[in-house]
Amino acid sequence: MQMINGKTTHYILAASACALGLWILSDILPNVQASMPEGVYLKTSQTTSMQDFQGSTRALKAGDTQTALQLLTQASDKGLLVAQWQLAQVYMNGEIVQQDEEKAASIYKSIILKHSEIVPKSANAKFVSNSYVALSKYYRTGLKSYIVKNQLKAKELLTYAATYFGDADAQYLLGTMFLNGEGGAQDGTKAMQWFKLAARKNQILAQCMIGKMLFYGEAGVKMERVQGLVRLQVAQDSLSQTRFTKNIHVENVCVYNAAFQAANEQERVDAARLFERVKGQ
Repeated sequence: MQMINGKTTHYILAASACALGLWILSDILPNVQASMPEGVYLKTSQTTSMQDFQGSTRALKAGDTQTALQLLTQASDKGLLVAQWQLAQVYMNGEIVQQDEEKAASIYKSIILKHSEIVPKSANAKFVSNSYVALSKYYRTGLKSYIVKNQLKAKELLTYAATYFGDADAQYLLGTMFLNGEGGAQDGTKAMQWFKLAARKNQILAQCMIGKMLFYGEAGVKMERVQGLVRLQVAQDSLSQTRFTKNIHVENVCVYNAAFQAANEQERVDAARLFERVKGQ
């Protein structure tokens, strides 16, 4: 696959999902902060789904992972979308419970079936869109005997998330599929189109892929070494300002460094000048 690095993609998209999880805590929970006494987390059918979800968060902070999982499952069973998405994340990543990607995929499927036509700009749309992206991963590679590898289905899921929701990660991943010729012939033009859409939403990997394609003239794209070098430097600069792991940053720097070393002196000078102008915009 023509990607920066498979692990880079996995960790950055996982970080994106984690950021979404942090948004849950910072934006949703304060609205119901007064609904339960501090330090209390109940296990009863008479609590609301949001109380269960809030209790799960408190239990987790207290180190009680068993209760946290129980309350999160309870909130999910009562139909709270954010809890369903969070539970899928827990099983997918093996957080506070043994990893069970089949269960995660099942939950993502359920979310999609029930909420595919949710208003794209609504508060909960993020969870539905991310479910499309997460489920596409399993169709792209296959999941044991539960999901047979089907790259056309993966493309279909990503296309819906990329167009209906305008999901930047879906746009980036769709670009990689076109670039790699997954689910059809390689199409560098379409790959570039999807990468550009994602890059406008500050999707760092998409920015980096644009830089690589331009600098090296990959997949039939016209070689523009100065523009490519600038794009790679923009991606590196953006990544240095994030909280991603050091290893991911190093991998991206290596991509930029390789292009910088391959560029001639004039290309470096021109790229430096253009980068300063881009930064000032």
